[in-house]
Amino acid sequence: MNSKIQCGLRNLITLLTVLSLAACTTLQTVPAGQNTYANTVMRGDQVRVTTRDGRVHQFKVNDVTANEFSGDGQTVTFADVTQLEKRQPATGKTVALIAIIVGLGVAAAAGGGGSGGGGGY
Repeated sequence: MNSKIQCGLRNLITLLTVLSLAACTTLQTVPAGQNTYANTVMRGDQVRVTTRDGRVHQFKVNDVTANEFSGDGQTVTFADVTQLEKRQPATGKTVALIAIIVGLGVAAAAGGGGSGGGGGY
């Protein structure tokens, strides 16, 4: 295979792998309880919170105290939380996606090796 094509293919695989690592996340429900929230939610976490009034808040946590957490101009007290979900890496999805990307790259590299020679008259 042409070295320019190999280099381009390597760059494409690298880019897709990096993108897949950034994109493979899932929301995990945090068990209810003020102590659990205070010990589980940390600054920088991406959360989705449903409160007793039925509203859903999504934000990046900037501050956590013993009674509340806040971020992006929103503050939610733990007593008002009916459901808390925290964005986590989805390891299984990430591994599967990387395996697919690498497999496609190997298949593309193996399939591109013909010389295209003619029949010599």
